[in-house]
Amino acid sequence: MQAKAIPIYPMELQLMDRLQLRQPARLLETIPINQIPHLEDYIVNDRLSDAIARLNDEEKFVIYCKTVETMTDAEIGSLLGRSRSAISKLRHRLYQKLLKVYQDDANGGN
Repeated sequence: MQAKAIPIYPMELQLMDRLQLRQPARLLETIPINQIPHLEDYIVNDRLSDAIARLNDEEKFVIYCKTVETMTDAEIGSLLGRSRSAISKLRHRLYQKLLKVYQDDANGGN
């Protein structure tokens, strides 16, 4: 199955750089919306997939909407009943959480 590249935004580029990913995250296939709770199963990079697996369903939904559906923070906010700025802050916290889990895994959990 051919991996599909996902769009990259400035915050994602910073995260990629800090995670030392050489290529954008790639999806194994198109993700059906009912599979968002299993988002990690569609990510090619094992460490990133493991980090995403630790997110809750709402956090995975936000990442899915932003990266797969290329929705704006305002559009995501309208789906979740939150403001654009609340979604922006949530995404920033999510990326920090992913970075911490990713780095902890790289250091053997320390």
